[in-house]
Amino acid sequence: MSDLMPSYLAKFITKASAAEQAGADFDIRILTGLGHINLRGDLASQRLSDAVANITGLVPPKQANRFVAHGRQQIYWLGPTEWLLLTEDVNTYGLLSELRQVFQGLHATATDLSGSAVVLEIEGPQAADILAKGCTLDLHPTGFNNGDCAQIGLAKANVLLACSTAEYKYKLVVRRTFAEYLLQWLLHSAQDLRVLVSQCSLEMGG
Repeated sequence: MSDLMPSYLAKFITKASAAEQAGADFDIRILTGLGHINLRGDLASQRLSDAVANITGLVPPKQANRFVAHGRQQIYWLGPTEWLLLTEDVNTYGLLSELRQVFQGLHATATDLSGSAVVLEIEGPQAADILAKGCTLDLHPTGFNNGDCAQIGLAKANVLLACSTAEYKYKLVVRRTFAEYLLQWLLHSAQDLRVLVSQCSLEMGG
């Protein structure tokens, strides 16, 4: 399924001049054009690790709650035998075909989940403070920083939260049915700030 922005999120896009955009305190970006692939397997198998690395340029992280990025791909740890691969939508079919081919004979699967979730990116000096209003995860940089991710409850929504390379920048992967609710919650939590909501593609590597 093509990862287009749901029509019910389009109403949140901010209509602002370049000056107003530059003056925003808090940015919310609705990331589109993404393919979501769920990977399952046992990394004790070197064949599995090598297969994924040869196709994506990335080795699925063994360390809990970490993600890796390279080129136009990112892989997030979801569990000891499960990961989420984000890629450009146009690459999804090709990657799925290659992964499924090399997974033959291995206890591993690759499943297309594109369209099942929405990815939001938030950025701003008070981003962590806003997130803290709805979750119990310690977001202090000494405990949650670049390359970290966690599956959390955020304002009653289940979210995969990731800390990006830039300071004050996070990605949130949320089920499509909760995307509008979560976006409304973010706007309400940041109501005292100058907020800019925009649509863009994923900045890979971060």
